[in-house]
Amino acid sequence: MKVEDTTFGLDVGGLLQHSVPLCDILRVEPTIPRSERSEGTESHPIVVHGVSVQHFESFMTWLHHL
Repeated sequence: MKVEDTTFGLDVGGLLQHSVPLCDILRVEPTIPRSERSEGTESHPIVVHGVSVQHFESFMTWLHHL
């Protein structure tokens, strides 16, 4: 995921356990090989608009403490 100019590598499995909306955003059809995915990769991260890096980091910290 990319917020402002910062790219984050996230544990998607952990995120999916905590949020139905994140499931919808991050879930990728398992039959599509990772090399063929167009979003959610290092070269094509999911871009999050309207959130600062500081707020995103705080949100991720909060999620990982659940």
